[in-house]
Amino acid sequence: MNNHKYLFLLLTLYLLLNLSGCRDWFGSGAEPLPNSIEYQTLPAIIEITSPQYASVWKRGDPMPIQWVTRGSIQKVDIELYRKSTFQFKLTEGKVNDGLFYWQIPGTINLSLHYRIKIVNHYKVSEYNICRSFQIEE
Repeated sequence: MNNHKYLFLLLTLYLLLNLSGCRDWFGSGAEPLPNSIEYQTLPAIIEITSPQYASVWKRGDPMPIQWVTRGSIQKVDIELYRKSTFQFKLTEGKVNDGLFYWQIPGTINLSLHYRIKIVNHYKVSEYNICRSFQIEE
């Protein structure tokens, strides 16, 4: 007789779950688990939107340096490179508002190989370097 109770209980549970749907009882499977990517903090990302690749700038002109970020970057450092060689810092500890105007020095060397590097001021491993642009006479 005890076997009938277990059989009845299993049959009831089976019908209840199948007729009402397992998802009503256990979730749809669409909800992310606590350790899934939706709950993790994603690394900060910096995307440089200006200067653009192969753009041409003149000595003495203001150059808008623009970027967008994802993550919690509060301040940035902006550096100038020629090929892969560091030239100098344009600014340090700038509030991350996505825009910095750099007045191109009249004495800077002419080159096709300048690049801008934008770095998270508080975490130097988070950075991006734009593709090369030109400074001419």
